[in-house]
Amino acid sequence: MIAAALLSLLLATQMPSATPLGRWREALELDLPQAALAEMRSALAPGGALRASGEARYLAAQLAFRSGEAKLLEWALEPAGLEASERPWQALARAWLALERDAFDECAKALELNERHEAPTAIAQRIESQILIGKLLDRQGLHAAARAPLERFVREAPLLPEAPSAWHALARGARASGDLERARACALAAQKSAQWHSYYRARRIQLREAPDDPLPRLGLAQLMVAASRDDQARLWLEELTTRWPKEARGWLEYARLESRAGASERAAAHYQRYRGLGGSESLEPAAGAGGASKGPK
Repeated sequence: MIAAALLSLLLATQMPSATPLGRWREALELDLPQAALAEMRSALAPGGALRASGEARYLAAQLAFRSGEAKLLEWALEPAGLEASERPWQALARAWLALERDAFDECAKALELNERHEAPTAIAQRIESQILIGKLLDRQGLHAAARAPLERFVREAPLLPEAPSAWHALARGARASGDLERARACALAAQKSAQWHSYYRARRIQLREAPDDPLPRLGLAQLMVAASRDDQARLWLEELTTRWPKEARGWLEYARLESRAGASERAAAHYQRYRGLGGSESLEPAAGAGGASKGPK
């Protein structure tokens, strides 16, 4: 279930215009609330198409809070219209809002944390819960307890935008425990993660501003390769080489992806397309490409 949920999150950011939730996540991650508020108001108003979606309410609560949209925030948090299976999302929304206000007890209550700082399964199975729990415990100075949820978050969701802050919290915890070697490793992972996310954000903004430009797609494919997410890179490269077959670099990246996958015939065919368009680079990429660091174990 967790793996499927993460793939859903990645696909939502892969082609964000395809679904309302994808558009809302993108608006939230790129800090562009005005791009989603009108659609949210319509979808979450009484009788709205997504009023029964807990995830929709979770995203709406964050955007509404940041934009001062009191009515939308009210619709996001009211209990009416949600099935039991959707309510954990609303719990996460309340926890997020409480953490924004430094209301630590309220945050813990929303997450239903037990004496071991663990949330019930219905909440804990959503990866967003782990960054909230980790941040809460870190800000309370409970660094040892914060480590497990933070490590799970960076392990399972390194491409979500909170990953750099999770690594920073892990570095603080390691320093507090006196483990300076691990603190340095986590700080380096935080730096690499922040750099990756900075590039990722820039390419997504470029794509919004120039939806018919192949270069942002190439950049996104390269970032996914750097993050060891060849499945996501493949989606971008398939679109790139289909829509812009004369874009040589797309064929080279596609050839390298197929080579890594062991599809030697497809790799050779794509590489020939690249050479036929005047490309001269080797099929083997230069060493040293970085990605969204998974950090220390």
